[in-house]
Amino acid sequence: MARSLAGVPVLVLRPTLIYGLDDTHNSYGPNRFRRAAQKGGKITLFGGGEETRDHIHVDDVAALTLRCLLHRSTGTLNAATGTSHSFREVAEAVSKQFGNTVEIVKTPRATPITHRHYDVANTIKAFPDIRFIPLEDGVARVHREMLEKS
Repeated sequence: MARSLAGVPVLVLRPTLIYGLDDTHNSYGPNRFRRAAQKGGKITLFGGGEETRDHIHVDDVAALTLRCLLHRSTGTLNAATGTSHSFREVAEAVSKQFGNTVEIVKTPRATPITHRHYDVANTIKAFPDIRFIPLEDGVARVHREMLEKS
């Protein structure tokens, strides 16, 4: 609808799965896994956690948004890292922060395995020097922030 307005610049940022310390959305992935590990010492995966997704740290989304605003960007950009990880890899990254004392439990798969990858070519073209926080580093950062907050 906004794109149909003549003369009005429009930017659409399409974020993938966002994670960070104070995220209230307890979606399947880094946020839920961290909370489960902290609360009960166990992360439960759908199936064996084979599905892949691109997870982006909230600070990266904020930095990308700021760049877009400062450059008065228009168009559509995917707010994603361009790298997908399996949920098993995400669970292992979270478990590592707890000294690998967290149990990672597989469950019977109820749905088909799906993979989601995001094309970040336009983001890189717009901001060639942009660097996103690698998943393991982002998970470690959130863990440190959690410890500092408690």
